[in-house]
Amino acid sequence: MERPLADRLRPDNIEEIIGQKHILAQGRLLNRILTSKFIPNMIFYGPPGVGKTTVANIIAERTNKRFYKLNATTDSTKDIKDIIKELNTFMGYEGILLYIDEIHHFPKRTQQILLEFMENGQITLIGSTTENPYFYVFKAILSRATVVEFKPLSNKEIEEGLINSIKKLQKEDSSLEINCDGKALEMISDFSEGDLRRAYNILELIIKTGSGEKIHIDKELVAE
Repeated sequence: MERPLADRLRPDNIEEIIGQKHILAQGRLLNRILTSKFIPNMIFYGPPGVGKTTVANIIAERTNKRFYKLNATTDSTKDIKDIIKELNTFMGYEGILLYIDEIHHFPKRTQQILLEFMENGQITLIGSTTENPYFYVFKAILSRATVVEFKPLSNKEIEEGLINSIKKLQKEDSSLEINCDGKALEMISDFSEGDLRRAYNILELIIKTGSGEKIHIDKELVAE
């Protein structure tokens, strides 16, 4: 099974991340956290496709803690309890970094289970949400965490991401030739509404349904 383009292009370091300079640029909050390797409990708040999961993955690579990733739309209280059981084993000796995507979908009672372990440092929580955390995340969780806001990407940033992705695709496959008009890039950016994942999905659809190894992307093709 081939991985979606957006997943294949996920950056491995903060220098490759498009946008979010207000928190990732040198001297800014998340940059300082990554440099210091002190990982606090955090809630990442922002719209889809702006880098929340990517940043969490990069943070996980910088820590000695065991990393687990859950999604509150599909996982359950049992999944959290299974992770907690590992705290007193060799696997959980250095502590656990737990990333919960869409944390606002977990009910208050499920979120409460984490409080004791966040308090004593056995679990470091990074939760992400597209909803205002001050309304949808349990207040006791917020009391123990720092809220970090991710912003929608600008059209210019989306275009930068698309240009970089086209270069990477052609580097992976030297027989592939992709030419994209400036107006087409602008249209994809407009359609994406600040969501880089959506932009990659549009680009992937065009490339996968193109004929041959030479693909010319113009605004008419994007509009279609």
